[in-house]
Amino acid sequence: MNRFSLNRAVLCFLAVLLVPLSQALAGPPRRIDPVIVTGKQADALLGAGPRNLRAYAYRSGNFTPVLYQVDERMEVTVYPSAVSMERILTYAFDSGVNTEDPDPSFDENDEFVFMASSAAEKAPDGSLPGGASLCEEMEISDPLNGETRYLYACIMERPAPALQESRVKVNDLDYEKGANIIDADGYRVEYPAVNPVNFTSFRVRGEDGELKRQVVDRFKLGIKVQVLRGVAGYPLTDSDYEHFVRGVRAGPVRVIKEYKSVLETWSHSQKRSYNHVYFYPYHIEYDMDVTAAANWGDYIHRSHLIMAIDLNDQGRNMKFYSEKNLRGQKVDGHTSTTELKMDYGPTEWSCVSGEQAGTIMVHMGLYRWTELYNDLYYSDNDNRGDPPEKVPGMIGKFGYYVRDLQKAGFDNFPVRFAIYGRPGNYEKGAEEEFVPLYQSPLKVKINSHRLRAVVPDGPELEDDRADRPRSIYAEDKKSFETTQFLAPSFIIDPNLLGIGPGVGYSNIDFLGTGTYFGAMAMWTDRGYATYDVTISELRFIEGVESFEISAGYGSFPAEPYYGMGNDSDKDDKVLYWWTETEAEVEFSKYFAHIYGADFKIGYRAIELDSGIQPRSGDGTPSIEEHFGEDDELEGRRWGPPVYGMDGGNHSGFEVSLYRDMRSAEKLPKFGNYQEIRADVVTSALGADYDYAKVTIDLRGYYHPDWLNPIPYLDENVNRRYSMAKKFFGMGKNRTIAGRFRLVRTFADETDWYGRDVLDVPFYELPYLGSSSTLKGYQSKRFRDNDAVMASLEYRWRWWRFHDVAVFYDTGMVMDDMLEQESWEQTWHHGYGFSFRIHVPPHIIITFEWAWSPEEAGLMHQMNMAF
Repeated sequence: MNRFSLNRAVLCFLAVLLVPLSQALAGPPRRIDPVIVTGKQADALLGAGPRNLRAYAYRSGNFTPVLYQVDERMEVTVYPSAVSMERILTYAFDSGVNTEDPDPSFDENDEFVFMASSAAEKAPDGSLPGGASLCEEMEISDPLNGETRYLYACIMERPAPALQESRVKVNDLDYEKGANIIDADGYRVEYPAVNPVNFTSFRVRGEDGELKRQVVDRFKLGIKVQVLRGVAGYPLTDSDYEHFVRGVRAGPVRVIKEYKSVLETWSHSQKRSYNHVYFYPYHIEYDMDVTAAANWGDYIHRSHLIMAIDLNDQGRNMKFYSEKNLRGQKVDGHTSTTELKMDYGPTEWSCVSGEQAGTIMVHMGLYRWTELYNDLYYSDNDNRGDPPEKVPGMIGKFGYYVRDLQKAGFDNFPVRFAIYGRPGNYEKGAEEEFVPLYQSPLKVKINSHRLRAVVPDGPELEDDRADRPRSIYAEDKKSFETTQFLAPSFIIDPNLLGIGPGVGYSNIDFLGTGTYFGAMAMWTDRGYATYDVTISELRFIEGVESFEISAGYGSFPAEPYYGMGNDSDKDDKVLYWWTETEAEVEFSKYFAHIYGADFKIGYRAIELDSGIQPRSGDGTPSIEEHFGEDDELEGRRWGPPVYGMDGGNHSGFEVSLYRDMRSAEKLPKFGNYQEIRADVVTSALGADYDYAKVTIDLRGYYHPDWLNPIPYLDENVNRRYSMAKKFFGMGKNRTIAGRFRLVRTFADETDWYGRDVLDVPFYELPYLGSSSTLKGYQSKRFRDNDAVMASLEYRWRWWRFHDVAVFYDTGMVMDDMLEQESWEQTWHHGYGFSFRIHVPPHIIITFEWAWSPEEAGLMHQMNMAF
């Protein structure tokens, strides 16, 4: 054998060795990655019947059938609302809405799906499995290490039966309830009835097939809203979402759940989107469209998306990890100093791990055109209530927080959230199997056409903000809370009070001391003015829960006045102008959680003058020393002189004792409240008068079982119709509320133009006629020495931030409630309905339509119901 032949023989021998050696050296295929190929990409398969398609891997010189599935897709028209329609790309479901692909063959929209781990060697050129008429060779390459594997999608003339095994199974499949249980190679996940999104159980499957401990309380999806940079804010949680299953597609490689999400924002506007959950053998992927709750500009209205997993009590002592926290932080329900530093900017993954529960890893993906931050946050606190949990309080929470949704514009934008379960404790590098799904997806080459199995994320956004981004969803992290705000305001009453600006400043952590400081100023061109300063939550007096100091000045040029008593039909509105200067000190003390005492002492000076006249119209008479109708004021004046026109000093104190058994301070559902209050004005403190007013206030709330829920109505209301849901449905909190109040004035009598009257100025007498006393009448319509009133309301929850009530008020004022004839006067009645809007955390705006024998109309003001 010559030298050339010898060399050629050696090369051939080495080549024979190197081929299997190179295959042996190749690392294991990416185990959890699916490969999704559309008909548009695998154009040689177009027109074939899905039943005639098969998938093969070439191993050890043979074609071996592998698991795959064909998912048919098509465009359909849907109607998000009664007046709009939309075209969406959907699937042909195994159960759900009737979506049948109009093109039953494998077309451009359809998807051919298999697991990357099924791919193997490259088959010799020109070879096909037996019975195949055509095959597409799919070359799958890993951009991380350059390894390449192959799978063959073939059209079969006489296809053999498909493999019967399945790597993802659906149990308890019910279209109305959704796929309640998904069993996969690596996990089991369970969903509550009629909720296709927020799973309540995620269990990792071990290598032996046994399920690990259940530690997940629930998956949460929500939006947090800030108004005017923290002036007000509110969360939109699971209860504000309605998710409707459209259909479920179950196959051996993946299960697809399609659903429609309806988010009702604070203003009742609805945001709708069509979304999917994909269940693969080892991970779950949420692929959804989200949008800002409202888009009124970055300064006015900011929305932030929250996607998180809560751990239940079984998750205690697991460890939380991320790429910036590889040592692990124990989840124990108590926040430590190190945990306060565990909110980060853009991150790739986070997980919790424990020997008995395995490792649960999550990843958030945003598309490249979204200029948003997906901040990681972590929270460890068991002192916060969380009603859906089976154990009290939150144990641990980890997930992602996407800031400033309004920056993405008015249209929905896509977000992906993936959950991966693996047995065993977390070890460094375990994330390298999961994160490449999205950061470095597999590449597929088919007949020289390159495509990506999964659309990758864009380049990671660089965080160029001065401060490290922090989550504002972790409740216990005080460093990120908005503690102060500056709010503009204005008053517009061109005919009477005038037009003018105002501004308010509040700081709930003044100078870092935990003290509240607030200041407000407002004024108009016609003499209206308000200036107030308040400092509260002062802590230097031991044993006092709240200590407050306040001072203010007010000027109101058009306060209405009606005559004494309630029996004259000649009373007409006249005006007077008052100015008030005051300074007060107040503190509160609580006993046994339900009893309380408030004490207030202060200086108050009142000055009166003639009321300001309107800019146009016939004019309104000023009170001066008498009151009456316009024509009567021109001649002999009707009505007695008014006592108290000189104003004066009203310094004194107030003592209030109460017992509070209400379920909540604002709009309680059940419970009761009793209070007795004494307001004392005394010359011992420099006052010009000596008098006292005693008020007894009784309130009760009844939340009957026969109204919550209403049988056969609330349980069966169709959740898809938002208007019906305003009246019926679960959680309406229908409440019957009642209130009874007595006011008694104590003072010496004095002679006033031949009459004996109490030595109390008219503007200090008890009155009826206001949103908090007797609705349906002009403000302060009735005045006299004593007053009695009662109110009855039927309330229900219209929506989370809106309550509705039907009310009936009755009451009267009288000269002396201890005299029988005083109770023989006519009672005054008003009725109507209220609509209350909540602007969390502390504002309630009330609109009331009220009717009475004298008035009918709309009143609105910022107040809370009794």
